[in-house]
Amino acid sequence: GMLLEIINDSLAQSRMDTAYLSIESEHMVLAEVIEDVTSILAPEAINKGLELVCDIDPDIPYRIKGDAIRLRQVLNNLLSNAIRYTETGDITVYAVRKGDRIEIGVKDTGIGIDAEQREILLRPCHKDGNFGAQIDWPGLGLKSSRRLIKAMGSLLQIESSPGVGSCFFFEMAIDPESGAGYNWRPPRALEQISVAILSPLKLQRDSIRKMLTQWNISRIQEMEFDADRRRDLPRLDPCDLLIIDQSESEQAVNDLIGQLRNNSAWRETRFVHLVPLNWQIEGGSADVRLHKPLSHSRLYATLLDIVYKLALNAERGPEQFAAAGESPGILAGQRVLLVEDDDINKMITLEMLAGTGLDVDVANNGADAIEQVQRQQYDLILMDIKMPVMDGYEATLEIRALGGYFESIPIIAITAHALEGDSS
Repeated sequence: GMLLEIINDSLAQSRMDTAYLSIESEHMVLAEVIEDVTSILAPEAINKGLELVCDIDPDIPYRIKGDAIRLRQVLNNLLSNAIRYTETGDITVYAVRKGDRIEIGVKDTGIGIDAEQREILLRPCHKDGNFGAQIDWPGLGLKSSRRLIKAMGSLLQIESSPGVGSCFFFEMAIDPESGAGYNWRPPRALEQISVAILSPLKLQRDSIRKMLTQWNISRIQEMEFDADRRRDLPRLDPCDLLIIDQSESEQAVNDLIGQLRNNSAWRETRFVHLVPLNWQIEGGSADVRLHKPLSHSRLYATLLDIVYKLALNAERGPEQFAAAGESPGILAGQRVLLVEDDDINKMITLEMLAGTGLDVDVANNGADAIEQVQRQQYDLILMDIKMPVMDGYEATLEIRALGGYFESIPIIAITAHALEGDSS
């Protein structure tokens, strides 16, 4: 886990000037690396009253080749510094595609660095491998970050203005095998839902909008709105889902939701409240409360749940299912294996399959799935990609390697992001 990576980081720093620094090249999910590091350091930001946002460009490939542990170390250093030297405002950890490379960085509204300080911090290494003079800022960790970034084939860069903020960033290459962007093809019902975003922070609105457009949701409204400072109702068209970002007053959000629900046009709307990590996830008037920084997987699971509930609505459900050409009678008696470790996703998937007539068994990870397919013949396998013990890619390869019937059994990846070519 993260503790082991911190220990590795400390050992790596102790060997920086004397030993070769090894860099691995394996497939990793960049969005998950960024979201994991951000969620670990989020409590520090919250304690200072800072907003912390992940901003992931949907054009970035789902998987890229790189060293996830080293990348975590660099992001941990850069984000820790941003939190330490930012007293008010916000911090964004971002990744944006630039041709065949990805720019990854940490942007803050902190104390900033003047041109002379930047020159010192970015002073080239001497031939013996030692860095030049460094600014005496405790905990900057720039020496190890620069060395790690250089070993990964890039250079640390800084854009900053004193009193305005800083941006520390670097690049990673996109391996040609990684393919195009997410290339997400969501269920038709998901594409049809309408969403509104209320947040006082443009960074948060932009981040959520990118997630939604990545899943082909186009009916999106957004508004700069702070429920604590505005008691009037926002001028929005009624929608299926209203996402409210509010970190100060729970009562202000409860009042807003109450007023909207009193309007018949908003009665079927589902409300999602984004709350700080130190708030309880239960409570409040919203249908769902999600912790910030918001992750792709949690938002997607929430959207699936909303689509399922909309489908149960007598006025909308039949048309959606009929349009997709789905008929429970055709599926009756078919045996399916669902391979999923996450309890929430498992519950949602089972609910969505309820009433289809399918016989569904569940495996908790790839290793369990391999055992079950050898005991019971299945017509279809629904395989989660990211799981402990053995992930979906490894499990699929192992099942195919069993030969015979196992080479042709349909295996469908179920994940918040799908990549063209992710089929076996």
